[in-house]
Amino acid sequence: MLDDPASAADVADNFNRNFDFSKIGGKEDDQYISLTPLTDIYYKNETQDGGTFRSGNKEVALLLFGIALLIIIVAAINFTNFSTALAPMRIKSINTQKVLGSSDALLRRALLAEAAIISMIAWGMSLFIVWGLGSTDVLPFVEANLNLQANWPVIILSGVIALLTGLIVGIYPSYYITSFPPALVLKGSFGLSPSGKYLRTALIGIQFVVSIVLIIGSSFVRLQNSYMRDFSLGFDKDQVAIVELNGTLYNEHHETYVNRLKEYPGIEDVAFAREKVAAKDGYNTNSANYKGKDFSYFMIICSYNFLDVMGIPILEGRDFSKADELSSEMAVVFNKSAYVNMNMQAGDLLYEQQGRMIGFSDEVKFTSLRNGENNIAFTVGNFGYPMPVSYIRFKAGSDIRAAVDHVRSTLKDFDPSYPFNIEFYDQIFDQLYHKEENLRSLVTILVFW
Repeated sequence: MLDDPASAADVADNFNRNFDFSKIGGKEDDQYISLTPLTDIYYKNETQDGGTFRSGNKEVALLLFGIALLIIIVAAINFTNFSTALAPMRIKSINTQKVLGSSDALLRRALLAEAAIISMIAWGMSLFIVWGLGSTDVLPFVEANLNLQANWPVIILSGVIALLTGLIVGIYPSYYITSFPPALVLKGSFGLSPSGKYLRTALIGIQFVVSIVLIIGSSFVRLQNSYMRDFSLGFDKDQVAIVELNGTLYNEHHETYVNRLKEYPGIEDVAFAREKVAAKDGYNTNSANYKGKDFSYFMIICSYNFLDVMGIPILEGRDFSKADELSSEMAVVFNKSAYVNMNMQAGDLLYEQQGRMIGFSDEVKFTSLRNGENNIAFTVGNFGYPMPVSYIRFKAGSDIRAAVDHVRSTLKDFDPSYPFNIEFYDQIFDQLYHKEENLRSLVTILVFW
């Protein structure tokens, strides 16, 4: 909490000059702190998965704002087009007012006021529609609070935009309709003149261009979502179910839990890990120095059979063994990204860590495609940490429904009051990519509108 936000840089500089970073394992020449305003956390996505603070994507917000702007442009062109198309019908009334003494300036102000009033009426109707949709479940993909009372700044801003839009789009029609001399009313319809046709053709052409741009953009969003959902993550997820256990069950009964589950012939094996993988964009992050080069990686603490249960193949070296799980020296298998980027060798030790690299897996992706490549270290050892997330592999061709019933029955025998949840990766990916799915739905509706 600062007395003056403007002093943030001075506070950070003072800390960096006086704090001894060696106390936390760092060096003064390559470590420092910086201060970030809490209001900026939303777009910086500090916790990666929004677990501590709500997080968002600035590019997505700009995309939606751009689409809304294009829709307003189309609506403005529609208004201008209809207004100029009505010129032949309104010239008689306008010219009659001129004959009766109304000035061009007065008539233009009246037409501008008319355009602004129409725009404000549309704004009021839009608020009513938003209020109605906010009180129903018609738009489940809209995560924002649509309560009007909680969004006065947005309401005022949108009202100002509506007013300015009405005034801007009313300028040309007001000058256009009042630009003809009274005698023109005797010469027939101006709407059939070449000038009127060219104007309306140009406006309609712009509308088509904007509409096509929106349709193309919507198609790319849909293709992107399909690509993300079908992307190969490097592990066999189709026959795997996940159950998160409580700490007591894992610590005291996880071996019995595995044996009970494997009594059912349709269950092949059960593995454990500290985290639910492929369910978020950030995991326990460690850093190390290998061959004089610092690098960071996600550390997945797991049981010795985790790679086998998840269907993750070994490219070089060996897989984990039961002996690794009982050893005080941790065994590490890095994924292909770390293996290639760091030029690793099986059997090497990690710098200043009691861990040995025993092998390297094929490429595996445990975050969404919003992130690039990640270094991942699968770690096995006698750590004493609980690994409450169980991964259950079903045999191919087995009765999944009956196997799931067996899992539920086993869990109830251990703790009937604990709310166990059996998940498959289709459900997990629905949560992982729900923002992209919401964006697709929003863009589709906006384009259709």
